[in-house]
Amino acid sequence: MCFRMMVTYQSTLLELQKAWPGSEVRWVTGGHVSLFLLHNDEFRKAIVDGLNRIELKEPSL
Repeated sequence: MCFRMMVTYQSTLLELQKAWPGSEVRWVTGGHVSLFLLHNDEFRKAIVDGLNRIELKEPSL
């Protein structure tokens, strides 16, 4: 069961990477609550890193 779920996750992630080239996947182990409580810094770092990759363009007038 665990292996099957991993394969499903991998194939889903590959599809996401096809849809969003340049996307990044970061693995964090734990359950929903423990991930939020224990790895909050990693979530914030991933958000900041993603925002830093965005190229800002001046609006055209």
